Amino acid sequence: LGGGVYPISAVAADRDVLGVFDPGSHGSTFGGNPLACACAVAAIEAFEEERLADRSRELGEYALRRLREMTSPIVREIRGKGLFIGIELVRDRESKTPFDPAHRLHARIKANGMRQGLMCYPMGGTIDGRLGDHVLLAPPYIVDDMQLDEITDKLSIALADSLVEMAPGAGRP
Repeated sequence: LGGGVYPISAVAADRDVLGVFDPGSHGSTFGGNPLACACAVAAIEAFEEERLADRSRELGEYALRRLREMTSPIVREIRGKGLFIGIELVRDRESKTPFDPAHRLHARIKANGMRQGLMCYPMGGTIDGRLGDHVLLAPPYIVDDMQLDEITDKLSIALADSLVEMAPGAGRP
């Protein structure tokens, strides 16, 4: 809503959900801020004029195709919508066995990605609060094919480096 330059948020819900509140009975510290609202209107107009939803869909399809070409043995599934992409990581693809949480695989991938110049969003405990690793990619709408190729290459290196670190005798858990 704020185009990444101004803090603003919104709540969207069905009338049945919002209908339990009396008009004017709820709000926030920044409620009704005219500058924030102007930023939101400008961001929405740019989003529509530049057809960024279409761009996200098209680039997302390209990114998914490229990411699915990776040959890492720990990638179980890559899924997403537009440019918001999740990569599920497992010790064994067939049995879907997760990594031991002590390995902190998701954090390793983030650290190794950062060394490559790649930012990703790591998450652990995605199965039951303890087990399960994944990383999310969410590049901006202004990304291009070459940059998506670079993201894929850097993620592939980060995955490989993380596996090497966890190998027996690597001196790490």
